[in-house]
Amino acid sequence: MLKPRNLVILAALVALFAYGWWGNHSPRKTPAGQPALVMLNVANLGEFQRTFNDDAAHPRIILLPSPT
Repeated sequence: MLKPRNLVILAALVALFAYGWWGNHSPRKTPAGQPALVMLNVANLGEFQRTFNDDAAHPRIILLPSPT
């Protein structure tokens, strides 16, 4: 029989595993009319800069989430 403390630890580990699995395997959809999401990297930075500068007449937002 598992002790209550060990059961809580096991449940937390299962929940973390399930959350990580869902994050990697869940469907990624964007609303109709919105361009697909793109991961920004060195290879597509120039394209991003051109697209960003071409829309200077409209409000734009860049979101840079950080883990710290």
